[in-house]
Amino acid sequence: MQAVIYISLACGTIEVEEEKVDIEVDRIIESLGFTEDTADHEKAQAIYDYVCDTVRYDKIHAKNPYYHLKTTAYAALINHTAVCQGYAVSLYRLFREAGLSARVITGMAVDPEEGTQQYHAWNIVSIDGSFYSCDATWDDITESRDYFLKCGEDFPDHIPDDEYLTDEFLRDYPMAEKSY
Repeated sequence: MQAVIYISLACGTIEVEEEKVDIEVDRIIESLGFTEDTADHEKAQAIYDYVCDTVRYDKIHAKNPYYHLKTTAYAALINHTAVCQGYAVSLYRLFREAGLSARVITGMAVDPEEGTQQYHAWNIVSIDGSFYSCDATWDDITESRDYFLKCGEDFPDHIPDDEYLTDEFLRDYPMAEKSY
């Protein structure tokens, strides 16, 4: 029987940690040097590269159900280690701070290392009015950029939870028909 891991989108951090994350998010966005002329896809690429280059998958705590910090932006942006939810909420915070519309998406995915299906979190981000899927966790683990700004057809090993497949959700978050 396969264990199901529950991903909670609650912050999981205390106020002082959130304050540090707020400061770090501001510092990161400022360091990326965006101007009013920076295109959305350039912002998304710079933020995505930053997260993939500075965060490492938390193999030490990944299977510890009592260590919740691994799922937070604090773990990713301050400690530089996290599991998928930590990557996803960090990207969400950074995308939003840069003025991009984004969401954290949860669902099932086939693990790229083990080939097993497990609960997972990733992001969608809007570029030019369409949403694209991106998975910084997998791109970090595989040392690639194979999961960045993808359409559904090019993201088949990620199956969103039902709430992200409704007509209402897809109307509000129209997914791109082609990868960027």
